[in-house]
Amino acid sequence: MKRVLLTGLLILAIAGCESKKETTEPAAEATAESAQPAGMVEVSAGGDPFEPPIQKSQLPDGVYYCDMGTVHYARAEQGDNRCPLCNMMLTYKRPSGEAPAAEAAPAAEDHAGHDHD
Repeated sequence: MKRVLLTGLLILAIAGCESKKETTEPAAEATAESAQPAGMVEVSAGGDPFEPPIQKSQLPDGVYYCDMGTVHYARAEQGDNRCPLCNMMLTYKRPSGEAPAAEAAPAAEDHAGHDHD
């Protein structure tokens, strides 16, 4: 009985190694392919998911994208400013040379007429 059990375990172990080997090799190839630099992508107004994710440098200027280190979603229009895949806030990719929008500072007259302690 022990011999049958050990033989069965050995067969399962070998089969598991073979199936692991088969699934590991294509993944390694896919990783190598995704590591290769790719060109610019087009982004539709309504948004596009990217699988595998792309680099920010591949996006055209003036789009909104989900910034998770790599980009898995981008859109040409702001919309609700949320990624429909993960619900994170989208980041705007400014055209090079465009200054960031200044945050509105309170005007001096807003503080007139009252004291601050």
